[in-house]
Amino acid sequence: MPVPMTLAEFIDSRRDQNLAELNEFLRIPSVSAKSEHKPDIERAARWVADHLRSAGFQSIEIVPTALHPLVYPFLRSL
Repeated sequence: MPVPMTLAEFIDSRRDQNLAELNEFLRIPSVSAKSEHKPDIERAARWVADHLRSAGFQSIEIVPTALHPLVYPFLRSL
């Protein structure tokens, strides 16, 4: 039976992938103080929602607000 990875080993094994994803997110120019970035802020919200889904969250809602969208993950009850 294979020995399971420790949490530190798991994190280290995904380092390059995690950094690539972080860089992808940081490239979205979602500076909320600039109104011209409103579409980018919405794109950043979709990016976060998509990545939460891929991490196993089954129900994500992007809630529009007067200022910026809110990404809300719903947790299923046990």
